[in-house]
Amino acid sequence: MKLFLIRHGESENNLNRHYSGQCNPELTPLGIEQAKAIRSVLEKIKFDAVYSSDLTRALDTCFTAMPNAKPIITPKLREIAIGDLENRPYYVPKGDNDEFAIELHKNRQSFDYSPYGGENKKDVIKRFCEFLKELESKPVQNVAAFCHAGLITIVTGYILSANLDRDAIHCPNCNIVVLEFDGNKWRLLVWNYGAEIGIGTE
Repeated sequence: MKLFLIRHGESENNLNRHYSGQCNPELTPLGIEQAKAIRSVLEKIKFDAVYSSDLTRALDTCFTAMPNAKPIITPKLREIAIGDLENRPYYVPKGDNDEFAIELHKNRQSFDYSPYGGENKKDVIKRFCEFLKELESKPVQNVAAFCHAGLITIVTGYILSANLDRDAIHCPNCNIVVLEFDGNKWRLLVWNYGAEIGIGTE
């Protein structure tokens, strides 16, 4: 089985440099064009099932990239919850001794938003593993899942048994990551699938 994890197109919060988490910014015009651009990649694959996060930016990317899709919508594919940071502008440090900025940077690098009322890495892995278990019981070969950068990075680290921080790998809008299940374990098969069309490389 192959699982294609597809990050959403550029959102208004991406453009305006606001934190998103589980709030619902719309796609920008560029985000819509990015989703249209990966259509030519995805239409070459026969998908047995399509899933999407229930957040607007993932769903809109799904419906734009795969207009005929009837996705199974699940909160298990949501972005990591970031609590009180949601929808706020990216924090600008107030000098070298800004304790909040130092703590925020450390927590963002390790995907630990619990100090702000959000999730941590283990929370995301737990719900994503529940999603994988559901897939493993189904007779499917190719599955598309529209989701988010934080989730993709966390999951990739989990699959690789690596403690990846948010800067360890770059996950651009409409990046496609392919995981493969051999009947026993999952492995990373391809990072940035479809990059030859120029999406997911900026």
